[in-house]
Formats: sequence, structure tokens, C-alpha cells
Amino acid sequence: MNDPPAAPADADLLDEARAGSGAALEALLERHEAKLYRFARRLCRHREDAEDVLQESLLAAARGLPRFRGASSLGTWLYTIARSFCIKKRRRSVFAPPEVSLDTEASVAAGGVADPSRRPDEALEASRLEAALEREIARLERPYREVLLLRDIEGLSSAEVARVTGLSVGAVKTRLHRARARLREALAPFMAPRGEAAARAAAPCPDVVRLFSRHLEGDVSAKTCASMEKHLASCPRCAGACDELKEVLRLCRAAPEPAVPADVQGKVRRAVHDLAAGRSQATRAIARGSRHRQVATRAGVSGRPRIEGGPTPSTRRPPGPTGSGAPRPCAPRAAVPTRGSRSPPPRADGSPPRR
Repeated sequence: MNDPPAAPADADLLDEARAGSGAALEALLERHEAKLYRFARRLCRHREDAEDVLQESLLAAARGLPRFRGASSLGTWLYTIARSFCIKKRRRSVFAPPEVSLDTEASVAAGGVADPSRRPDEALEASRLEAALEREIARLERPYREVLLLRDIEGLSSAEVARVTGLSVGAVKTRLHRARARLREALAPFMAPRGEAAARAAAPCPDVVRLFSRHLEGDVSAKTCASMEKHLASCPRCAGACDELKEVLRLCRAAPEPAVPADVQGKVRRAVHDLAAGRSQATRAIARGSRHRQVATRAGVSGRPRIEGGPTPSTRRPPGPTGSGAPRPCAPRAAVPTRGSRSPPPRADGSPPRR
């Protein structure tokens, strides 16, 4: 049985879209629209705002695609555009709600992660945990929320997150570690066995959650890593905290891509189609103008028409009387009298004129 043809890479679609292919442009944006919508939903914290941001981001990307030079990946560039529109949307919303409007939608979004092989009680517990995850992510402050979304949900590297947010890599990691620790702490009651939450305030231990988060980013030395593993082997509470962070990050990476509303898709498709059609017409007009200029250049110098069977027009000066081709000498110019030196005309009787 023949395997289905592989989907074209972003680079191939990008080249075709730059060459004027409207189909390639639509396919490229369609490939990334669900991820952008997921990012906008969680960063804007409001579904209607996220829909507006998605439309504005995709249309801005379609218009700016000819100027995209590939200094970063296409996905990084699209997330940068979407983040910018989210921030603008928030600033324009004078009466924007201070709290989350996704609480009622969290269970719907979490339903996409449900495993049909789970028992009913396990599925219910997982649904509660995933709904709590959505709620706690939305309650993070925006500087921490956007870093967590880009790194742990959208899967960008720390360097790519830095490009999107305009931060240094060190600042990105600092915010990321704090966001992870806060998220794990908020979700710990949903994951800890009964009776264990009260035992968390026992003997002091090192901040293993932060150390483990740094370890995931490759910022922990081998010596520190060995010391942490030794401590985890002897401290069930800290080992449980690391396991909780692992579960939180697993849930983040398994976050579903919400379906883009059909009306939003239709608006974007029509706008992109019109944009691509206008760009194709402009490209054809430029090509026709270039062909006309080439024909005019071949027909004669500076576009002068060439007469059938006649001589080719020339811009050279005609030869002089000797036929040497040298310019003819100019006749001396007559002296022009000045105003004060002009002589009055003679009198009718022949006497000299009066001065």
C-alpha cells in the first residue's frame, strides 16, 4: 500500500507564498492557526479577544510575509505577532475584567485530554485536575503566564521565548522557574494523597522544585544534580514535589488545541484570499510593465519608434560642412550696448543729435 504523500514543509510553502501562490499562503496560515488560537486564548484570558487577536495576527502575517527574512522560525515570528496584538487588545480594553473568564470553559478545554481507557473515577479526577490547571495558568501574572505558555505549552526553546518577548534568556528562565513553582504549589492539593498536604510543613528541605526546573533547562551542574538525587532518595516529600512538577508539565504539554470557530476561519480565509488575489494582480501588472519596457528598449533608444526600412534614430549631432563630424564653429555674438552707452538717432536735418 502506498504511503500518503508527506505534507510540504513550512519553508516550501513559504517560498511558494512569496512567489504569489494564494493556496500556499492559506495552507501555511491554516497549519499554525490552531496553535496561535490556543496561545491567544490563554494569554488574553477571554474568548472574544482571542478570536480578534487570531484574525488580526493572521492577516498581519499574510501582509508581512514578503518581508519575512527567516531570522527566526516562522512559528516564533507568528507568536511574536500574536503576543503584540494581545498586549494591544488588553490596553484598549478599559473595562477589561481583572479576573478570568475561562473558568466555565476550562472543563471544555480539558475534555480534549481525556483518555477513554480510564475508569470513570480516574477520568473525573483527571478532568478536575486539568480544569484546575487551566484556571491556575490564567491566574498567573501576564509576565509569568506568557513565558510558561510559550515554553511549556507551545514548546518553544528558552532562546525562542526570549526572541518573542524581547527578554534576555536569563530573564526568561527566572520567570519560568517562578511560574512553574507557583503552578505546582497551586495544583499540589489536587495531586497529593489525602493526609499528605498537612505534612508538607515539616522539616526544611532545599528548594528542589526550583532546582528540578533549572535541571530541565540544563542549568544545574553534575555535582548539584547528584546531590539533589541523593536527597530525593531519602526524602519522600521532596520526591513527591518533583513528581508533581513533572505531572504539571506533562499536562501543559498535553494541552489540546481548541477548535477555531468556523466564522473566524471563514473571515480569515476570505481576507487572505482577497489579499492573495490582489497581490497576484499587482505581480502580473509589474511583469507586463517590465515586458513593455524591454520591447521599447529593443525598438529604439529612449523608447523612440523605429521606422520600417528607415535609419535608426540617433542622438549624435549632424556633421559639419567638412563632413568631419566635428561641431561647426559658432558665429561671434554681436555686442549688446549697455543702457548708458546707447547713442540717440540722428536728426532729420543731418545735425548732430542732442545729448
